[in-house]
Amino acid sequence: MNLLLLELLEIVLGKSSIKKNGQEAVFFCPFCNHYKPKLSVNLETGSWHCWVCPNAGNKVTSLLKKINRGDKIAEARKITHDVVHTKVEPNQNDLVLPSEFCSLTEKSTLPEYKHALRYASERNITNYDVMKYNLGYCSSGRYKDRIIIPSYDDSGKLNFFIGRSYYKDVYMSYLSPDVSKDIIGFDAFINWAEPIVVTEGPMDAIAIRRNAIPLFGKIISPALKIKIIQQKVKDLYIVLDKDAIMKALDYCEEFLGYNMNVYLVEMMDKDPSKLGFVETWKQIESTKPMDYKMLFAYRMKYGKTKTKR
Repeated sequence: MNLLLLELLEIVLGKSSIKKNGQEAVFFCPFCNHYKPKLSVNLETGSWHCWVCPNAGNKVTSLLKKINRGDKIAEARKITHDVVHTKVEPNQNDLVLPSEFCSLTEKSTLPEYKHALRYASERNITNYDVMKYNLGYCSSGRYKDRIIIPSYDDSGKLNFFIGRSYYKDVYMSYLSPDVSKDIIGFDAFINWAEPIVVTEGPMDAIAIRRNAIPLFGKIISPALKIKIIQQKVKDLYIVLDKDAIMKALDYCEEFLGYNMNVYLVEMMDKDPSKLGFVETWKQIESTKPMDYKMLFAYRMKYGKTKTKR
C-alpha cells in the first residue's frame, strides 16, 4: 500500500475506507455527491473511477486537477512516480477472465461453488442462464468469493466482466477490472431490431432476459447511446433504481428527441433480479410510452424541473 498517496488523498478528499486487498481506497465522490462512498482510487496504479458517475482517470494527478487541487499535483507526482510507471493498465484489447475463474456448469465440492450456486438460485438464475452467460466464480485471488459475470461484444469477444460478492457483509459488493466501461453490456445477445431494455446491474439484465443491456452502473455509455441511435431503435425501456430517477428522466428526454418510443419503468424499490422474469415483465408491459407532458409531470413529482430545449 502506498501510504504517502493515501495520506495525500485523505487531505483533499476526506477519510477513506480501504478494501481488503489493501490496494484501493474508497471516498465520497466530489462529482456526483452520492450518499455512499463510490470513488475508488487504486493506490498501486494511481487509476481512479466513480462507480456511479462517469468520472475516471488513469492518474491521481488528473483527479487532483479535476477537483481544482493543482497545489497538490507536484507532491502527487513525486509520490506516484515509481508506482504509476511500474504497472501496465489492462484494457479491453487484452482483457481476459481471472485465472482463478471456475465455471458454475462444472460441479465441485468446494464450499465457494455451493455458496455461489445458492446465491444464483436466490437471484432466480437458472441453469440455462449459467450456460448462456458463462457465469462462474473464484475461490481465490482478487475476485475470491464472487460470482463472475462476463460480458461479450457482438463478435463474441470479452469486453467487460464484474465480480459480485455472494456474501452480505462485504464493503464492496461489486468488483471489476480497471478498464473502460464505455462498452455495450451483453452485446452478443442483443437484437437491435427488437425493443431494448437498459438496466443497472447484470443480475437485473439476466432476470429480464429479453434484449436487456446492463449498464454496470447508472450511466448510459457513449458507445451504447451511439448504437441505439445508429440502429434506429423503435422502443427503449429504461429500468433504473429509484435513486437514479432524475438521471432516467434525462435519458427519456434525450431519446425522445430521436423519434423513438421511450418507456420509464418504475420498479418501486424492487430489483428485477429479486422480482424475477414474470413479475418484471408484467411491470414492463404495463408501462406507457413517455411524452413531454408526462416528462414534466415526473419532474414536478420528484421535485426538480428542467427547462425544455
